[in-house]
Amino acid sequence: MILKTTQSLAANTIIHLHDAIGTDVFTFKPKRSYYSIVFSSPALQQGVTYTLFKGGSSTGAVNEGLVTGGAYTAGTNETTLTPSTMVTMVNF
Repeated sequence: MILKTTQSLAANTIIHLHDAIGTDVFTFKPKRSYYSIVFSSPALQQGVTYTLFKGGSSTGAVNEGLVTGGAYTAGTNETTLTPSTMVTMVNF
């Protein structure tokens, strides 16, 4: 999955993805400003609807930008998406 923004996001701005029933797929908090994220995981499935959030906060541990454990508090709901191909590009 390739996630691209139309404007630069500030360092430490969280991007979070979860599925339709609220199961976390990933939470990312980069150290530098950014325009895009490339993410791959067996947790991503074609035909499943996901919700992408920007901002918010997390109590998880950050390792190289990837947040693990803890709880995510939602920021702005940017979009919903349903991957239909192996590589899905999302602009938000």
